[in-house]
Amino acid sequence: MAAHYYTESERSIVFKLASHSLEHPGVCHLKAVTIAEALEISTKTVYRSVKKLVM
Repeated sequence: MAAHYYTESERSIVFKLASHSLEHPGVCHLKAVTIAEALEISTKTVYRSVKKLVM
């Protein structure tokens, strides 16, 4: 079984999505730009991280 190593950005994105879904049960539709602005990272980083996390 391969070990997974996640960056700080990836962990932050997961936390942001999880906290949003707790505030709004059953809904987790955040735009990449909204996540990027909230976490002060680039939109490209959000897309790249989400792609990695989905795999």
